[in-house]
Amino acid sequence: MQTEPNIKKTDIVGSADVSSGATSTVTQPPTTQVATAEKAEPKKRGRKKGYHHSEATKAAMRKARTGVHPSKETKDKISKAKEGKNHSETAKLKMSDTRRYNFLRKALEATSAGNWTLADLVDFLNEKKTNKNTMSVFAQTIYGLAQAEVDELIKIPTDTVAQHTVYARLTARIKELYDERIQDLTQTEHISA
Repeated sequence: MQTEPNIKKTDIVGSADVSSGATSTVTQPPTTQVATAEKAEPKKRGRKKGYHHSEATKAAMRKARTGVHPSKETKDKISKAKEGKNHSETAKLKMSDTRRYNFLRKALEATSAGNWTLADLVDFLNEKKTNKNTMSVFAQTIYGLAQAEVDELIKIPTDTVAQHTVYARLTARIKELYDERIQDLTQTEHISA
């Protein structure tokens, strides 16, 4: 917003005369605008394509949002917006299978990294074995495959190199099965849509 300058405080010669009602003898030259042949392109807003925040910026944003929770009103608005929306059966299967796959993958990675022992992995698989009635066929397949490989590992003497090889091979195999499963579900979803 542009405001008028205080005439009494200007440095223009004769400005005091203007405030007293006398006419000024100083004149400003007229401003001229040069017309361009090309139309100027408007300035683009936002970041350039491909821009990524630095790790320091990400950490600062994360820290700024830590402990911030939505208000009751915001939660109510989100709840109302989602009212009546349901996931398709295919989407539910994808979410379930992804969750089961990630549990197994993380357990294998933890054991391979040394954060878990082989006994911890055996306990994890035994616990999952008891929940097979709620698992999809895909989840039963990958957990069964892992159980068979771990049972073979138990039979051999402690050999960390062999264990890491088995974990790597098993992780790669369940990743292949998972990718195939998601691709099949996606195709099924497109066909039914």
